[in-house]
Amino acid sequence: MLLKIYALGLNGYFKDRYNVFDFVIVMFSLLDIGLSTHATYNSHNDQVSEESPAILKALRALRLLRSIKLMRSWGAMQDLINKAAHSLSDIFLFSILLALLMFILSLLGMEVFAKYCYFTQDGELVTDVVKANEEGVMMQPPRENFENIFNAFTTVFILIIGEMWPNIMMNYTRVYTAGSFAGGFTTLYFVICIMLGNLVMLSLFTSILLDNFENPEGAEKAVKN
Repeated sequence: MLLKIYALGLNGYFKDRYNVFDFVIVMFSLLDIGLSTHATYNSHNDQVSEESPAILKALRALRLLRSIKLMRSWGAMQDLINKAAHSLSDIFLFSILLALLMFILSLLGMEVFAKYCYFTQDGELVTDVVKANEEGVMMQPPRENFENIFNAFTTVFILIIGEMWPNIMMNYTRVYTAGSFAGGFTTLYFVICIMLGNLVMLSLFTSILLDNFENPEGAEKAVKN
């Protein structure tokens, strides 16, 4: 690094983003050596800090990032990174649309399911929350619930990625009487979440990535920028 700075000068050296990246990694490596020396010195006096090992491990891991410099000589990898960077603008707009859909589904879930599905301390489903509350039964909602906006948003996200969504749907459909209108609406809500979130939105996300990777014009724009 010092030889490159001597040969190129400070201005020439720091014009290259890879040189700046390499400079930061070297500085962190020197800091790692300093902290290691300090920790070794304190170990003889039985004064090793508990935070030192974790900090040192993090700094040592940063050295692996120097392998990213291989992208300069690896044309295919550099082209792949350029296409991925060009896709970020489209993915950002898609993320806003997905977040808006999740927010709407979360509010709808809170309106329909909040304060309605509870379990006892023994894990038994409470079919009549009002009666159980009057009797003083200790109740708690399921882990995936719609009690507040944060939990509802998290639950909708779990539904969209398809992680154990039948268990979540079963918790809420069992509360209603079998064959009732409310029970049918509950099933419809979860089906809409899966169809819009998983089958439509995530498929749209995949198509955006594929379109940017297959479109040569996007790659040329990314390289020019």
